[in-house]
Amino acid sequence: MKKKKDKRGQVASSRQAFSKLMIVAMILIMLTIVVRVTLIAATNSAYGQDLTKLAKEQYTREIPMKAPRGTIYDRNENPIAEETRTYNVVAIISTKYIDGHGKPLYLQKDQYYTFAQVMTNVLGVETDKIMKNLQEAKADAYQVEFGTAAKNITFEQKKMLETALKNANIKGIVFTDNPARSYPNGIFATHLIGYIKNEENKISGTLGIEASYNTILAGKDGAIVRSVDKYGNELPGSSSETKNAVDGQDIYTTIDSKLQNMLEGLIEASCEKYTPENMTGVLMSAKTGAILAMVQRPTFNPDNKEGLDENTMWRTLQTSDAYEPGSTMKVFTMATAIQNNIFNDQERFLSGKINVEDRTIKDWDNGKGMLTFAQALTNSSNVGMVTLEQRMRAQDEMMWPNSLKRFEFGTATNVGLFGEGSGKLPKFQNPVDMAMSAYGQGITVTTMQMLRGFTAIANQGEMLEPHFIKKYVDPITGKEKVYAPESLGHPVTAETTAKLLDIMRGTIEDQYYGTGYSNYVTNGFHASAKTGTAEVADENHGGYLPHGNYLYSFVEIFPTEDPQYVFFLTCKLPKNYDTRGCMASVANPIVQAAYESGAAEDEFAFATNAYSTAAKADVGNYIGKSNNDAQILARQALLHPVVIGNGTSIINQSLKPGDKKAKVNQKIFLFTDGNRTLPDMTDWTKEEVKSVCDFLRIKVVFVGDGLVTGQSIPYATEFDKDEVLSVVLGK
Repeated sequence: MKKKKDKRGQVASSRQAFSKLMIVAMILIMLTIVVRVTLIAATNSAYGQDLTKLAKEQYTREIPMKAPRGTIYDRNENPIAEETRTYNVVAIISTKYIDGHGKPLYLQKDQYYTFAQVMTNVLGVETDKIMKNLQEAKADAYQVEFGTAAKNITFEQKKMLETALKNANIKGIVFTDNPARSYPNGIFATHLIGYIKNEENKISGTLGIEASYNTILAGKDGAIVRSVDKYGNELPGSSSETKNAVDGQDIYTTIDSKLQNMLEGLIEASCEKYTPENMTGVLMSAKTGAILAMVQRPTFNPDNKEGLDENTMWRTLQTSDAYEPGSTMKVFTMATAIQNNIFNDQERFLSGKINVEDRTIKDWDNGKGMLTFAQALTNSSNVGMVTLEQRMRAQDEMMWPNSLKRFEFGTATNVGLFGEGSGKLPKFQNPVDMAMSAYGQGITVTTMQMLRGFTAIANQGEMLEPHFIKKYVDPITGKEKVYAPESLGHPVTAETTAKLLDIMRGTIEDQYYGTGYSNYVTNGFHASAKTGTAEVADENHGGYLPHGNYLYSFVEIFPTEDPQYVFFLTCKLPKNYDTRGCMASVANPIVQAAYESGAAEDEFAFATNAYSTAAKADVGNYIGKSNNDAQILARQALLHPVVIGNGTSIINQSLKPGDKKAKVNQKIFLFTDGNRTLPDMTDWTKEEVKSVCDFLRIKVVFVGDGLVTGQSIPYATEFDKDEVLSVVLGK
């Protein structure tokens, strides 16, 4: 009996222990639940998921509101690229698509055929195809689409469909919209204006202004947030939240449509006849740097896509491609020689050939005997230019290299398009390279760099930044941000340019020594010009392509007495060539038309008023960006960037990001990580000089009052930190 009692006691004890264990377990479970619920309540999250967000997503629907893309205009407010919309037809067939009272909003089966007939009548789609799409839809399908025939329909077609559907009392048909871009002029400065691609209903620029100014044009998308039930149906009487879209800015360019269309036609005709590898032409306002017309071939039509294929050139030749310019570079050699009194007007030299080190350099025509140096330019004598370069070297071995730097060759213009080339300066230590650069070989440039340099020749020594943006306009408020011409310094004096322009007249007026005589003609005015023929580098084997493979160029600055325009033309590797047919057939008509148009005078009057603008500038953060990208972004903000130092990236900037006091057309100093160098400070204010010197921690002494007329530390020259900068004021 005792054993039975012990056994019963053990069982009871085990039950009590189990009960206690269960109670403890229940308590732990309850504590865990309480803690978990408390955490969820406190953090609104579970297993890494935001429960509030999940609930909101389940019971709200966000309908995107596309921000209208800004329009691109010419200088006379004619649209070049503008926003359009196309639409896709969608039929909702889900029986869950009902209103708050249970009435169907979907396309009902007994209306399928009527709907198909409407589609046939309005869009020309076959009735059977529409019926097939509807009848073969899955049982649980929410909506049906109808292929390419019902996609990208126009606004007019959409309105016709809506009217027909309403008359037939058909419900359940919705239209999804697609952003699109229209280029009403077709082939029209295509590689400058650019092109957009629409991928997954998202528009983005892929070339030119459309790409580089995408952020400004695109604006910011918005959305409408609505409450829905578990089936996605909008709840009757529910409120909605709207996140307003911000419209893209309209961009007004400096392009003149009449001159642009004319230049397009002239270059197209020349290319059809002479089939070059490529051809470019740019017409620019001499006193402002505004690009009035800009053409390149090959090209394509961004509106109908004609010419778009695997061989499409996705770069803007005038900014991206560097080449050896040939004899048009002699303009800058002569400018440097005149500036430094390297020759007198009466002396002569023997043309024909000249030896430099182990190289014999010859004239294109084997020489014309004794020539003056003015005739050396008009007759395009290589020997004459090399003679001038050797004289410069004898007087100061850095005279010619420093002049190239003052004209900013070897430095990208950074006019506003990404992917720009910088060109390459010759090796200053190599006498042969330096001699060749004096006649445009052994140095590479971009067309935009040449245009930048020509502004100094045309504008009494003041060099301007070429530009193609006139202003930004907010399409809602109408507020404008206007660009004013940007001065880059004075590489030469007004006296030098006056003499040079007079000499350049001989290129087309001198019967005996003018390389362009009888080919290039003007009516009612004088023009200063220079022809160019350059050997083309062999990119595959080194050296140059065989004789006869040339890049031809031509610059014309007009009228000589008071230049208003610069025209620059290039033609690379034409299959056959004659000057009058290939180049002059383009230059003569466009130059005459430009002279008679008054376009440059209009731009100058507009630009003069732009300096008084008080619009706020949107200063970005340029620190850490490359030298080139920082300048482009600053110019896109309509600021005037000035680079301090010769480094490749920016370490500081004079205007802070978001600076509320910054105004458009204000200088912004970008300090680089390189050695200490100063820019050309001509026409700077005393305060602007002080701000740079304060950052560089150098002492400065001012002499006189007014604007800067001289500086003791030359442009682009490295200097010691203990050196004192003396600045002369006087203007």
